[in-house]
Amino acid sequence: MSNQFVGRMKDHSSVILFQGSSDDLKLITKEFKFPEIEESKEVEFKTDYILHPDEWFFIELNEGEKKEMIDSYLTIIDSSADHNEIKPEQYKELLTLYLSCDKNGSKSIIFNRIFDRYCIQSKTFINIDVTGPQVRNEVNSIEFNYSVDAFWDDTKNRLYFRKYSIIKPLFSGIERYYRSASKQEVEEFLTNDFFTVSEEFNLKKLGERALHNIAAIIDSEEINFSDSDVRESYIEYANDFEAFDVHIENGKFKVEKPTDLTKILSVLQERLYISPVTKQKRVASSTSPIG
Repeated sequence: MSNQFVGRMKDHSSVILFQGSSDDLKLITKEFKFPEIEESKEVEFKTDYILHPDEWFFIELNEGEKKEMIDSYLTIIDSSADHNEIKPEQYKELLTLYLSCDKNGSKSIIFNRIFDRYCIQSKTFINIDVTGPQVRNEVNSIEFNYSVDAFWDDTKNRLYFRKYSIIKPLFSGIERYYRSASKQEVEEFLTNDFFTVSEEFNLKKLGERALHNIAAIIDSEEINFSDSDVRESYIEYANDFEAFDVHIENGKFKVEKPTDLTKILSVLQERLYISPVTKQKRVASSTSPIG
């Protein structure tokens, strides 16, 4: 039975929205529910794996990790003394909305991340229903779309999510599972003479996945750009997948925009392959070895 709908602020304080048997809470719980996932669709978090639409990542937490990442949410749920009712001026400071559920004696939680674009300071809508059009004003409102961005299953000690970048600010310590290259590391990486980088290239536009892949290459002991034979092999490999459109100039990878670098990283991580039966050229979703 659902018991509390709580908001966490950007300063990590908490505010209560609905609790007990309120009609508003009943309305929310009709749509905001735990996803039903087949066991085969639960994927242990791999930073280089691209989920299919029906799959979810999970991280199984030990006691220390649970204490760091989850217990602050559970403590708020268990103690009404630790949070207050939300005030109108606070709505723009919401970081996440979460719903606690008592499942078989364990507290499990569903999370919905709140972005600034969901905050409505003042808007006028023309509402059209069976009675005709009506003008409706909304102030200090949050657009709530019922999407589940993460959930904690207390019976399994698992945190589930689909997109790391969305849930990263919600859980202290989760960054240890996803190392991203720093600005300095990216700059040093691109100074390698295996790349020709345009002056217009803006590394600030690189996404988190690209930063992670750069970090993975930097940390790898298998990639050695100083070896001329290795470089030649990479160039030949990229040329074998001409349709992937990796730009090569004078035996170097050419980087003009973030998408160029994303493609180059796929080459360096050897993600390109030919399917054995249909002979289609494809890009792999993961670089994890199977043996």
